[in-house]
Amino acid sequence: MRRFTGLSPHEYLTGQRMKHARVLLNHGGISVAEAARKVGYANAGRFAASFRAHSGMNPSRLMDTRDS
Repeated sequence: MRRFTGLSPHEYLTGQRMKHARVLLNHGGISVAEAARKVGYANAGRFAASFRAHSGMNPSRLMDTRDS
């Protein structure tokens, strides 16, 4: 997979989960904890850390800017 995408399977899957989480947080009207569950994280704190590492921002920040 790395040869074709430049990513390991885990990196690719995490990227897809974070893309989906961003859509949910921007348009879903749901909490960070609910977004975490919907993309497969049982722990919202671990989700938030992964989201920050992937996107450079806290997931709650997307919720803050959603109504702007």
